[in-house]
Amino acid sequence: MSDLPDEFPCRLLTWDYVEGLARDLAGEVRGSYAPDAVVAIARGGLVPARIVCDYLDVDDLVSLKVEHYVGTGEPGEGPSVRYPLADGAVADKDLLVVDDIADTGQTFGHTVDYLEDLPEPPGEVRTGTLQLLPDSEADLDFVASYPDEFAWMVYPWNFVEDMCDLVPRLMTVAEGERFSEDELYHLFYEHHGVDRVHFEVIQGGRLGDVLGELERRDVVEPTGRGSAGSPEWRLV
Repeated sequence: MSDLPDEFPCRLLTWDYVEGLARDLAGEVRGSYAPDAVVAIARGGLVPARIVCDYLDVDDLVSLKVEHYVGTGEPGEGPSVRYPLADGAVADKDLLVVDDIADTGQTFGHTVDYLEDLPEPPGEVRTGTLQLLPDSEADLDFVASYPDEFAWMVYPWNFVEDMCDLVPRLMTVAEGERFSEDELYHLFYEHHGVDRVHFEVIQGGRLGDVLGELERRDVVEPTGRGSAGSPEWRLV
């Protein structure tokens, strides 16, 4: 996350909300395009692509592992296909490539280039995403939602992964020795605009689960109870 400032907005999204976005995306596709198969950009596009298949009555779903971010908000050297498709897997098929979000557009661009350059290429290739961030250079065929401003979207399928990046980062930025859950909730609001009520409504009680996972990974360790009697943690 070295390329992001200490403070940037985050949005915690619910299952109902993202299912609705996938339904809207399918609605954008329906009537103007009839894909033979849906290509999910793994990992973020796996769940949306499956829901889109459901609404479009498409039973051919394949996935490509395209790596772009190596951590929450931390870009790698560039998108690359980690697990190529089997020979002939999408030959002559009209495809819909789906991901959860489009930021720079590099992932979509690389995926389309990869598909069109296959020895046995597909027919037509079109693209769709749940959310297209502002200032994105991606030129996509179908978009379910256009957020008004940049925010790091925390989808329910990568909540723990994102929190395991964000919590240690908050501890580092705050320069404290020990942190209770109350203090971490305050830091989430102060640095990312996520208030405690919203956090609890979307992911009730799961901050403790994240701290437990970070302890299991030897990133944080419990330090006992603080002056208020609440459990506290510190970075290892």
